[in-house]
This record gives sequence, structure tokens and C-alpha cells, in this order.
Amino acid sequence: MSSRSIIRSDDLVPRPWKNGQGVTWEIAIDPPGAGLDDFRWRVSRARIEAEGPFSSFPGCERWITCVEGAGFALHFEDGVKLAVPPFVPVRFAGDRPVLCRLAGGPCTDINVIARRDLVRVAVAVVAAPPDLPAGAGSARSDPDEILVRLNPSRALQVRFQPR
Repeated sequence: MSSRSIIRSDDLVPRPWKNGQGVTWEIAIDPPGAGLDDFRWRVSRARIEAEGPFSSFPGCERWITCVEGAGFALHFEDGVKLAVPPFVPVRFAGDRPVLCRLAGGPCTDINVIARRDLVRVAVAVVAAPPDLPAGAGSARSDPDEILVRLNPSRALQVRFQPR
């Protein structure tokens, strides 16, 4: 991305998950116009309505942050389980088969997915600045950073650095 852009959650377009088992709203992708198999990084909002498998993203690292609902757990084939409580970014390998188990009903999350051979990513929950548009998934995007609104007081700061 070459300059600052503002993304409003009301303008996001719903699309099916890569595996077809849910809905996602793409917030930003690099390079612009890339598809699900040729991006450097991607940030999206998703609604998890039911337990089931997550889409596979070979060669990618993922960070997932629950922004609505009681959270969920990621269950990997090797027996590892990762809790995803609200407002805590959780990192995992996008090529590891994983099942989602809901803690107490449907959830909404913000996903960051990046090609591990092309970009380094730092993810943190920060105080939402007053100029960030309202609505979970609204964002301010700069060339090396995107700030995504999580709720009225919190934002997800994602910084990108080429490898």
C-alpha cells in the first residue's frame, strides 16, 4: 500500500472462507487485488457460527484475536490446544490442520495472515485512537502498519516488515 487509507467496517464485503464453511470480510490485503493464494499479508474479520475446521494457509503464520463472544479454543491434530480468549492475539502456523471449539456460542474475530518467507509481523492490542472509525473491523492502513478497531476502546496494531 502506498499511502494511508481509511477502511470502514460498513463497507466491507462478505465472502466465503477459503474452505467454504464460514464468512469473512477482507479488511486489507497486500498486494492490493491479490487472491487467497498469492498475498504477502491479509487482514480480515470473520464470524465463527459453529465449531469446525479452519482454512489451511500453507507457508503462512496466523494471528487470531476474538473481538466478540466468549472466545474459543484451537485443537491441533498433534493434541496441542490453544485458548483464544477475547482481545488476546494468538499466533499459530496457518498450515497446521486445526479445529475450532467455541467456548460459549458464536464469535467474531480479526485474522492476520502473512507469508512467513516474505514478511515479519508484530501484532498487539492497543488503545484505540479517537480518529479511528467506529465499528469492529474499521481500520487505518499505512504502508507498513494497519490499525484495526476491535471495540470502542481497543484496536489491533499490526506492523509489517519485509524479510
